[in-house]
Amino acid sequence: MHAGQSTGLAFGPARCPGQVGLHDVPLGTCVPAFRATLLDQKVIAGIGNIYASEILYRSKIHPLHSTRLLSSKRAKEQLGLLLRSTVEILENAVYPLGEPATLRDEFRVYEKEGTSCSRRGCGGKIRRQAQNGRSSYFCPRCQKR
Repeated sequence: MHAGQSTGLAFGPARCPGQVGLHDVPLGTCVPAFRATLLDQKVIAGIGNIYASEILYRSKIHPLHSTRLLSSKRAKEQLGLLLRSTVEILENAVYPLGEPATLRDEFRVYEKEGTSCSRRGCGGKIRRQAQNGRSSYFCPRCQKR
C-alpha cells in the first residue's frame, strides 16, 4: 500500500528511514511555508509543533519562509539539510529500549524565547511567534526570511 492511500497520512520517517519523500513536495504550488509542510501529516506523519521548530532551526530555515522564494539550487540544498535534520530529530525522539527520550534536554529553540542562540558565533536571541494559532520558536539571525 502506498503512503496515504487509506488514511490520508504519510508514513513517518522513523518507520521508513531514507524514504521520507520531502523531495516530492511540490515547491511553490501548494504549501506557503516550510513549517506548514512539516506540520502537514500528508507529507510526513508524526511531526508536531515542537519538532517543527527544532527541525527548522537546525536547517537554518525561517518558519515563515515561503517555498516559492527559493531558487532551484538553494531549494535542493535546504531540502537536503531539512531532510537530514528531520531524520536526526525524529531518531533522537524515539525511546531507546523503552527509556524516556532525552531530546527535551537537547531542544535548541523550543520554549527558549529570549535566550541566546546556541549556534556558535550567532549572538541572536530566540524569538517566539504565533503561526496558525501555535507557537513557533526561531533565531532571526540564523533563520533569515
